[in-house]
Amino acid sequence: MLNILVIDDLRIFLDFECQYARTSIDAINILNDYGPWDEVWFDHDLGEHDHAGHVLYFLELCNEGDALVEIDRCIVHTANPAGAKSLVAGLSKMYNTERISALNLNVTSLEIPNGA
Repeated sequence: MLNILVIDDLRIFLDFECQYARTSIDAINILNDYGPWDEVWFDHDLGEHDHAGHVLYFLELCNEGDALVEIDRCIVHTANPAGAKSLVAGLSKMYNTERISALNLNVTSLEIPNGA
């Protein structure tokens, strides 16, 4: 079985088994503790005050310190065009990275309570 992490605050992927990180803090902790990774999927916007740029920064710091987190492939699936561009630019310096459309994913969403 592949070791896959999905960093996304809302989506639930239906086509494969994976671990989820719903916040950047969760993603950093999981990346650090449970690798190496076959795939890591990146949504950019992780709620009102959180985004995957924090995860990218963590990975860049690890790379600079010769403690690269082992990831075979990064997949950026965010619907945010500017966020996607930033993530792909940063991740592709360290990892095999591809961008896919969020519209083509077989997913469902977590239910968010009214007012949340």
